Amino acid sequence: MTQEALTAPTEKSTSQISDLSILDLILEMQRLDMDPQPFLEIAARDISAQHGEKGLSYTKIMMDRMIDLQDKGGIYLWTALHTILNNDLNACIKHYN
Repeated sequence: MTQEALTAPTEKSTSQISDLSILDLILEMQRLDMDPQPFLEIAARDISAQHGEKGLSYTKIMMDRMIDLQDKGGIYLWTALHTILNNDLNACIKHYN
């Protein structure tokens, strides 16, 4: 994915920050040279808390849906969330082996 796709302008202004989606907030953070990774990790942990062991498969389904829709922002978001949960799973497996 290109940097252009990640930094495409959103339709909302920062004065309406309470109305922004998680993707809008991440893109705004990137525009401000802020690292969105901690925010993505919070979102991934929330998915894990809500969906338990099915969280990883849920993020994969959503990632595939975004690919089908050719939604660049959605692809970025769901790929990031899927990667975080996948890395967490791999760390757990290594820890217990």
